Amino acid sequence: RNILDNCHLYDGGHVYASGVGIWVAQSSRNVISHNEVHDFNYSGMSIGWNWNDAPNRTRDNTIEFNHVHHVMNGMLNDGGAIYTLGTSPGSVIRNNVFHDVWPYSAIGWGIYLDATTNGYLVENNVVYNTLSGGLMKHNGGHANIIQNNVFAFSAQQRLWPCWPGVEPNDFRRNIIYLTQGDLFL
Repeated sequence: RNILDNCHLYDGGHVYASGVGIWVAQSSRNVISHNEVHDFNYSGMSIGWNWNDAPNRTRDNTIEFNHVHHVMNGMLNDGGAIYTLGTSPGSVIRNNVFHDVWPYSAIGWGIYLDATTNGYLVENNVVYNTLSGGLMKHNGGHANIIQNNVFAFSAQQRLWPCWPGVEPNDFRRNIIYLTQGDLFL
């Protein structure tokens, strides 16, 4: 039940490159809104932190109206503007702008729904200028609703679909714009 609203978080990750702007681990009913997060050497936000579908303390979090940009900055790999992990029923990522995610060499996503991320509503976000793509929902990410987003101007791919055999994501009414690279990884 924490509220982080209207903050400006920037220029982090100098002592520990893996430091993120906002980290919510095993915590519920938080509101993260109207913040600007930029110039971190890893992910801008990291939410969740359990590696399976087991019930946990991460649920009903709202991440909205944030501007997260210029993260990873060629320092680390396997991150994004927002990185999620595990089960998080009732959580929402909406009305955010995520851009300029450039990892060291690979895997830099705008919205990164990793390792069995499920239970999210992801809507009305704008994601652009990323290396890997706008949305990663692979590695077990499932049972999320992803709607009314714009994913544009990625260098490599736009989307990384989920694994076969898991409950699918509901992906609808999104705009995907590319001028290079591939639609899917």
